[in-house]
Amino acid sequence: MMASTALSLMGRCNPDGCTRGKHVTAAPMDGPRGPSSLAGTFGWGLAIPAGEPCGRVCSPATVGFFPVAKKSNKENRPEASGLPLESERTGDNPTVRGSAGADPVGQDAPGWTCQFCERTFSTNRGLGVHKRRAHPVETNTDAAPMMVKRRWHGEEIDLLARTEARLLAERGQCSGGDLFGALPGFGRTLEAIKGQRRREPYRALVQAHLARFGSQPGPSSGGCSAEPDFRRASGAEEAVEERCAEDAAAYDPSAVGQMSPDAARVLSELLEGAGRRRACRAMRPKTAGRRNDLHDDRTASAHKTSRQKRRAEYARVQELYKKCRSRAAAEVIDGACGGVGHSLEEMETYWRPILERVSDAPGPTPEALHALGRAEWHGGNRDYTQLWKPISVEEIKASRFDWRTSPGPDGIRSGQWRAVPVHLKAEMFNAWMARGEIPEILRQCRTVFVPKVERPGGPGEYRPILIASIPLRHFHSILARRLLACCPPDARQRGFICADGTLENSAVLDAVLGDSRKKLRECHVAVLDFAKAFDTVSHEALVELLRLRGMPEQFCGYIAHLYDTASTTLAVNNEMSSPVKVGRGVRQGDPLSPILFNVVMDLILASLPERVGYRLEMELVSALAYADDLVLLAGSKVGMQESISAVDCVGKQMGLRLNCRKSAVLSMIPDGHRKKHHYLTERTFNIGGKPLRQVSCVERWRYLGVDFEASGCVTLEHSISSALNNISRAPLKPQQRLEILRAHLIPRFQHGFVLGNISDDRLRMLDVQIRKAVGQWLRLPADVPKAYYHAAVQDGGLAIPSVRATIPDLIVRRFGGLDSSPWSVARAAAKSDKIRKKLRWAWKQLRRFSRVDSTTQRPSVRLFWREHLHASVDGRELRESTRTPTSTKWIRERCAQITGRDFVQFVHTHINALPSRIRGSRGRRGGGESSLTCRAGCKVRETTAHILQQCHRTHGGRILRHNKIVSFVAKAMEENKWTVELEPRLRTSVGLRKPDIIASRDGVGVIVDVQVVSGQRSLDELHREKRNKYGNHGELVELVAGRLGLPKAECVRATSCTISWRGVWSLTSYKELRSIIGLREPTLQIVPILALRGSHMNWTRFNQMTSVMGGGVG
Repeated sequence: MMASTALSLMGRCNPDGCTRGKHVTAAPMDGPRGPSSLAGTFGWGLAIPAGEPCGRVCSPATVGFFPVAKKSNKENRPEASGLPLESERTGDNPTVRGSAGADPVGQDAPGWTCQFCERTFSTNRGLGVHKRRAHPVETNTDAAPMMVKRRWHGEEIDLLARTEARLLAERGQCSGGDLFGALPGFGRTLEAIKGQRRREPYRALVQAHLARFGSQPGPSSGGCSAEPDFRRASGAEEAVEERCAEDAAAYDPSAVGQMSPDAARVLSELLEGAGRRRACRAMRPKTAGRRNDLHDDRTASAHKTSRQKRRAEYARVQELYKKCRSRAAAEVIDGACGGVGHSLEEMETYWRPILERVSDAPGPTPEALHALGRAEWHGGNRDYTQLWKPISVEEIKASRFDWRTSPGPDGIRSGQWRAVPVHLKAEMFNAWMARGEIPEILRQCRTVFVPKVERPGGPGEYRPILIASIPLRHFHSILARRLLACCPPDARQRGFICADGTLENSAVLDAVLGDSRKKLRECHVAVLDFAKAFDTVSHEALVELLRLRGMPEQFCGYIAHLYDTASTTLAVNNEMSSPVKVGRGVRQGDPLSPILFNVVMDLILASLPERVGYRLEMELVSALAYADDLVLLAGSKVGMQESISAVDCVGKQMGLRLNCRKSAVLSMIPDGHRKKHHYLTERTFNIGGKPLRQVSCVERWRYLGVDFEASGCVTLEHSISSALNNISRAPLKPQQRLEILRAHLIPRFQHGFVLGNISDDRLRMLDVQIRKAVGQWLRLPADVPKAYYHAAVQDGGLAIPSVRATIPDLIVRRFGGLDSSPWSVARAAAKSDKIRKKLRWAWKQLRRFSRVDSTTQRPSVRLFWREHLHASVDGRELRESTRTPTSTKWIRERCAQITGRDFVQFVHTHINALPSRIRGSRGRRGGGESSLTCRAGCKVRETTAHILQQCHRTHGGRILRHNKIVSFVAKAMEENKWTVELEPRLRTSVGLRKPDIIASRDGVGVIVDVQVVSGQRSLDELHREKRNKYGNHGELVELVAGRLGLPKAECVRATSCTISWRGVWSLTSYKELRSIIGLREPTLQIVPILALRGSHMNWTRFNQMTSVMGGGVG
């Protein structure tokens, strides 16, 4: 093999001598010297001046260059490095340039050709860049490094020491051959194992493991050993027994478990009422069909006309939107029916065997229990006695039970159960605890199916959700809080706890992948999937685990009896199956089930090897768990296989099975020579002998709703345009489209945008698409201020979230809290370069789209859009909306009472989007002043405010608008027991005065005058002028007092109903109408609607009339 002459530009002098002016060539030691022997090679050699040895570095001026041969080591330098191998140095290989003769400097070369697509490049570096981008998978396959004298990883040493300690504990002796035979897939030779055993740190590690094996109980001949004392992990057993004996009355529910007659009567009445409702529903004719049925008979609608079909679809969607807005939104966004697309027979055929099958899981082994006990001991003392003590009234009041829930099969509704006094609920709960069971009718459940994907292809792609009785769910929610408090889950389990688990797990995984690539460290990531995890947990194994962890026997007995006697019925498309006896699985939808499942996952997580994982910022990351989504991490192949085997083994003990088809492993092996990562493609790991799929370097996978690649989280590729088109085509009102966009569509994408990788350009384009769709729904012109779309409703906008501003704000809020997380691994991830870079980008974006709130001293996106809206020409008159939220309630809260056509017209009026000569000439005014004046001959510029407030054409319309508001306020005052008189004619010394309303009640009089004004001036100032006009006129006040029969003028007060033509209230007027007259909030919310309707009517009236001031027709 030819030796390499790797000389730098500043080479050392020849040690045999250095004579200036003469040169010797640096050539391979075993080849002829001189440039003639290097024909057909590549690279550059050095010509070094010969002479006496001087031990110094020669000057670049004395160094000559010529082509030399470089080392060609096929084992250590693969093809993907871009460097040709020895076999590639002929003209037969099209991948490299080459020739049989010399390649002198300056001679034209044929170029470098890609062996995959035959594209030619002028440089080898360009070829390498092309291969990595255009053919990453092929390049990674060709770049597999040959492992020569691999370094020992800490996980390998720990596994070897643990195995030796185990063999010593079992046999009393262990040789290198025994270790070699005990670890068949270890990947180390016998000599390497012997060399490692001679090291002193290894021997100390073996002794440490020996001490641990000595304290661990060994397996007995019957397959079970003496059970470890788990109560030691939660305190001394004697102390627990003594405490229970002293406080028996306080902790025994039977002492207070007698249900009073009142509680029994209330429960009986609830069940009887529910039974009558069920009987009434059963008597309804099945052929009646409900209008909101998602699966109507297609054959019946085939004879309808297109108009009839559209009307029927509109009625169905409107009723569904009214009944369940989230369900309607999901159906509209996905463009398909949101119900179950399979019949009851199909679902029952698939799910009944799964639910009724009894698990044959053996239960936890002594080794797994010992590992769990050791983990609990490190976690601190556990006091399980609090779990089954009587439930107090205060505990029920503090329970956070969601009352917006569906009733169970018993028919008890949330409102009825909520009305039950709290002390009676406590008596019922304690009576159930004393008996160790609940009434049979409350144990019955109903199972509905929720699709896991947008378009399920079979019954297996649904998630069964159990709907139990509301009293039972309330009772279990209290038990769940107790169980979570006395039995906190493993720190690696971030699901079903009070933490942002999705953020923490995805951030840690992203940080690990980024750290591995940056520091060129070996990393293996296994994404494991349990096959129907919640539905396959063994009931017997679960109860046994609860007992072995030291939980009260009453609680364990209650769980066992609940699972043994409970049944469910399958509900599909308003059809019910016969009862199904559930033989395994925790009940999804039950508040207690997530905590019980965490208990099972604790056993699995505790079985993982302690020293296997990836070290991130001095923290060892071995696993990331979120409910049943499990990710394992390791720094070596051996460690990863050991972790996978441990999860598979312990999972089977509890009835869980890993799904090989949905599980995969990403393996990144560093190539120190090329300073790059190589991704394993051949299947290296297995689950019970079945090989696991290896993730390629470009393959994407999804974890907790975030797309990942080998480099980390990536940009969400889902397009929002298809969802916007589905909303546009749906039979909805414009305000309903806006609500679905605000509350359902944008939040659906926010999760992936916040946790994934996103750019400002992508967010900007999304905002453009959203504004374009909203503009089409509302028929808004293109020059409407952007801030009107994104400003809050209270500030006068439509409250459409701007993803360009909202996503950075959410990133700062959520990722900024990682460094204060109670989980040390999450705090370590917050220090990683990738998370810091993400936060820096988010802060930079947030500074552009926020203003500092003077109250909280935090950036506020809302203030940014408010400032931009009120600074615009069209949004200036909306500035007082912020002070009176009632002015804009019609945009979101009261929009259901407005027709779609009126809503669009109100929006146009509200943002001054009604066409006029001044508005239509923006940016192109070149026709002179005559082209801008009012078409009605008013000799002033034609603005929308002029049309609606001053033009003679709309004079009658303004009177109608005014009178409509007057009559509405007068009617509201009459409902509040006011004696009302409209427009009295009062003659004073200064002329005739006609206030709109005078009224009296309980010896108090009031003068109310209505005015619809322009918003250019302060509305409060206009209100004060109108109030002073009547209130400071003493003669008028005396006349009003006499007309109302009041004893003196001091009993009369004056106020006004002041509102702008855009529907914005004067704050002072609004407050006085509430305090003086007593008008309620819902009443005052209608007045802006009347003002907007009258204003748009005036604009329509203006365009329909042809009269011109001074006579004639326009």
